[in-house]
Amino acid sequence: MTPEYCMTLSDTLNPNAVPDELKARWLSELEGRILVTVHGHDPEALAFRGEAGEELTLSVPFPFDRLYWLYLVAMTDFWNGDVSRYEETATLFDEALEDYAKWCKRERRY
Repeated sequence: MTPEYCMTLSDTLNPNAVPDELKARWLSELEGRILVTVHGHDPEALAFRGEAGEELTLSVPFPFDRLYWLYLVAMTDFWNGDVSRYEETATLFDEALEDYAKWCKRERRY
């Protein structure tokens, strides 16, 4: 999944006025979190991902990649001050991230 596709999908599911630059930053932070906490990368070796015009593919494969758009929807709800919707979507995101981490551990995909 590319960041652009993820942002389009989250915007379709949850229309909003959050700037794309902020959504790209959120995706970059999430990607870094996944690379550090699930795959064991050195956080100091990571750089911001998602500069304008940069072609990227996010690291989590299908069918686990739903965690990206769930994260954007949750963060958009948080940004809009909709705490109850944020909590619901954040719970779905947490479950998706946990499923991916368990799969990586089971398949030894670090």
